[in-house]
Amino acid sequence: MRLRKGRHRRRPSSRSCRAAALGGLVLSGANLAAEAAALHKHKNLSRLREHSLRAIDTGTGSRGYRVSVANLLLTGELAKACGVSNDTIRHYERKGVIPAAVRDGSGYRRYPEETIERVRLVRRALGIGFTLDELARIFRQRASGRPPCRDVRELGAKKLADLDERIVEMLAVRDALAATLESWDDRLTTTPQGQMAYLLETVFERRNK
Repeated sequence: MRLRKGRHRRRPSSRSCRAAALGGLVLSGANLAAEAAALHKHKNLSRLREHSLRAIDTGTGSRGYRVSVANLLLTGELAKACGVSNDTIRHYERKGVIPAAVRDGSGYRRYPEETIERVRLVRRALGIGFTLDELARIFRQRASGRPPCRDVRELGAKKLADLDERIVEMLAVRDALAATLESWDDRLTTTPQGQMAYLLETVFERRNK
């Protein structure tokens, strides 16, 4: 009985198997890196899109509002609109008195247009004696749903009392300076031209009387 001769496939060598496996690993690694980069970009874009379409409240007590991507401002644009420096905007963000920025596809900070009014509010509050830490605490209270109005009123009253005390002290200094100037004029009229009148020494004498 004659046996049919079949074709025998040539088994690949162990060296070629290892080369193919390594090639597959390199390709897989490259694919994984590409997928990771694409996923990171997708997350950034998704975050930007979400920030642009949803009502924004970043925990600083801001009212809800809707913005489009085109209306998000760069740091320099926001700073120019508010009349402050870029560093001031970043400092306000770190302190928590303005909404946190989002990053666009290029990694730049972006802020909604409503941040302009927040910065102006902060500047006005600073002008009457509030601190950034106090304002950040007030905005956090707003964001948590606890009205900070009575705390704000109490802070304002304390600042007014401190200011009244400082005014009393400044008026006392003003009166002392006015009296000192009068004594200097008298001393200068009796001091020969070209000689020392030692005016500052008289200030020390008057403050210690």
